[in-house]
Amino acid sequence: MDEEFQSLAGILSSMDSTLLGALETSRRKAIYQADSIRKRYINAAARRDGVIERQLDGIGNALFPEQKFQERVLNVTSFLVHSGAGWVRRLDEILSMDPRSHQVVEI
Repeated sequence: MDEEFQSLAGILSSMDSTLLGALETSRRKAIYQADSIRKRYINAAARRDGVIERQLDGIGNALFPEQKFQERVLNVTSFLVHSGAGWVRRLDEILSMDPRSHQVVEI
């Protein structure tokens, strides 16, 4: 921006040197506005990054509660309270007894 204003200063001074004050005022305002929008962008990016960070933390905590494997932290009691005793029968029907594979079950 400064280069553009400098080139305008040369043109204006050759036409009417009284316009140089107005040009300087315009230059300061343009720099102020550019700085203002830069700060707003930085603040918006920080807010967005904070939201993303909280969402990723939530996902990480759901997958690895207390930074441990789920089976080390969660136990069947919480599922029984939430879903009732029929949940065990449903698991018996859905789950394969093949110990070589992981299984995903929607509750």
